[in-house]
Amino acid sequence: MYYCFFCFYYLPFYDKARIRIIFALCWKISKCVDICFAPITALVAVYTKEGEKMKKGLSFVFMLLLVGCNDKYIIEEVGFLHSLGLDVEKSSDVDEYLVTGVIPQIAPDAKNNRELLTSVSSSDKEALLDLARQSNRDVANGQLRNVLFGKELAEEGIQENIRTMNRDPKFGTRVQVVVVNGQANDLLSQPYTQHPEASQYIDALLEKEARLNNIPETRMHQFTRDLYDDGIDPVTPILRRGEDTVVLDGIALFDNAKYVEKIDPKSSRIFFFLLGNYSAGSLHLELGKGEDDKTIQLLFDSIQNTREMTIKNADDTEKMKIDIQISIKGSLVEYNGPLDITNKKDLRTLETELENIVENRARHLLSVLQAQGVDSIGVGKRVRNSLSYADWESLNWKETFQNIEINPHVEAEIINIGIFS
Repeated sequence: MYYCFFCFYYLPFYDKARIRIIFALCWKISKCVDICFAPITALVAVYTKEGEKMKKGLSFVFMLLLVGCNDKYIIEEVGFLHSLGLDVEKSSDVDEYLVTGVIPQIAPDAKNNRELLTSVSSSDKEALLDLARQSNRDVANGQLRNVLFGKELAEEGIQENIRTMNRDPKFGTRVQVVVVNGQANDLLSQPYTQHPEASQYIDALLEKEARLNNIPETRMHQFTRDLYDDGIDPVTPILRRGEDTVVLDGIALFDNAKYVEKIDPKSSRIFFFLLGNYSAGSLHLELGKGEDDKTIQLLFDSIQNTREMTIKNADDTEKMKIDIQISIKGSLVEYNGPLDITNKKDLRTLETELENIVENRARHLLSVLQAQGVDSIGVGKRVRNSLSYADWESLNWKETFQNIEINPHVEAEIINIGIFS
């Protein structure tokens, strides 16, 4: 005992620290032993009084010891799908899918950093079984990040595919739903020199653009929610193949589960002005020609916007009118026009010009939505909240949305113009 005391106080610091750790571990181990043997000790005590209860208690302990997981996976033997592409198989006379699966390659001696699998089948579930037969690893979809639908398949409708994926508990609800302007197989199979692992690049691209409010974050549960909500239509990002990269091509608009139109990337921030309250992102505008026939450009950055929707005459569809009040604030990063932005009067003139341009573009975007009959900004949800259940059920909202008057009103504020002006 005295020797231990001497060692603890007179050995160098690192030795004392080591001894403290050893003592702490011994203390923890003793506590764990007490906890582990406490049930057995209690059962023995019970046995001395009631032998029958002892038998039941031991049976219960053995049952707990036998409990385990039936599904065992060795990580090196599992191929986790990262991206899944679905297209219409053009060469087939019957309705079949061309399914493309991308699995990251983890073998150190592999020549490629991904495993690309393809299958032609009548259902996506059958295709997954066929993909598994093409790999020496167990193909699993528990780590799936993106499901990409080719444009032709999206135009035919993807409701059955979404329903099937939602039935499978191994399909995560955070899977991104994406439309490809072209074929998903072409997008995923292309060997991009700048981004050898295209599926991971797509995942990072979508996350970054959603964070900047250039595209909606459309996870599986969000798409499914909007698909079955009668007050809004779903949207997804849309991608296309560039020369040697994957390019964001805007926002895909859906009528129920069918792709009908897309919003150009330059107008995507206008879409978010109409959709709700958002912060972050940029807006580039061209304000016309200057005196030297040079295009006047403006870049509005770090945008914060709010949206308020007012419903007038909600109970009369013929007189129903909707006003959308949009307020935007941001920093003026670039401006090459004739106005002196250090002058408050000129700055207010520029804000008015900004308001008019955004309002006109918002009005044009609303006309596109109404012409297609897709309520992608959720006007119907606001109208539904203004009506009784019986009135909403009797209302043909799709037809009403196409004919009602919707007026956007924009207020813009430039909160700073930078350090040097």
